[in-house]
Amino acid sequence: ARAIPFRERFDLCVMLMDGLNYLIEAEEVTGCLREAHRVLRPGGIFILNAAGEAICEEELTGLEFSGESPGFAYSVRSRYDGEARLLRTDITVEATDAAEPAVREFHVQRIHSREDLGRWAVGAGFAVLACFEGHTRTPAGPAPREMHFVLAKPAR
Repeated sequence: ARAIPFRERFDLCVMLMDGLNYLIEAEEVTGCLREAHRVLRPGGIFILNAAGEAICEEELTGLEFSGESPGFAYSVRSRYDGEARLLRTDITVEATDAAEPAVREFHVQRIHSREDLGRWAVGAGFAVLACFEGHTRTPAGPAPREMHFVLAKPAR
């Protein structure tokens, strides 16, 4: 989302699955928001979601699980550092019926605050139409588990 490779303009731009959390620095988030603003027509809508700190503290801190399926085994470990607001997840997948090496993924996500995301959206030129809690139409409180923002590029 650092550069959307389109010159044409769109009515809708969507960024889901906590993609925004993978943008670690504030400058990366504001750049993403400016880029979404650039590709929208006046009056266009940008819908995005982001994980909130509550879900990290309640469900993801110390999360560990593993399992097996035909042909592979996997393990997942997550750690949340509330001071740094960073969620680190280590995923390992190993083939059980082949001599293939294990595949490891390391995910690092920044948990941005609702206030910061709203402020950055306004700074990028958006109007914040709504911020919902998770997959509901309930307005998000000050410490949401998951946020869904509906942003609008003002009509001319």
